[in-house]
Amino acid sequence: MSHPTDFSRIKLYLYWDVDNCGVDKKRDAYEAVRTIKVRLGICFPNINIASLHAYTNDNKKISEDEIKAIHNNGFIIRRVPARSANAADTSLIIDMFRSDLEQPSLVVLISGDGDFYEAFAC
Repeated sequence: MSHPTDFSRIKLYLYWDVDNCGVDKKRDAYEAVRTIKVRLGICFPNINIASLHAYTNDNKKISEDEIKAIHNNGFIIRRVPARSANAADTSLIIDMFRSDLEQPSLVVLISGDGDFYEAFAC
């Protein structure tokens, strides 16, 4: 399959809502991160990954081992105090829109949270 776009000039910024789209219990976190990176490579060949971010509330939905594995695979972990149910979601959106993105850029959001739908629906 050929891609009409030359992705080599594009910077990719990935934001992962780990609480709402976490690691499948049948896999480990290393395998999950590897799968994400492989899929990015298939969808966007030769793209430059500028930053990888993972967000979680401090509510123990994911284990310390999973957090370490995600971090050890190049993700910046953002642990947000669980002051509200959507604290991590709010931090993710704020960080996404405050980012100093190099142009041209592509922003990818991984989430299972329906709250994001309205913000990103085309």
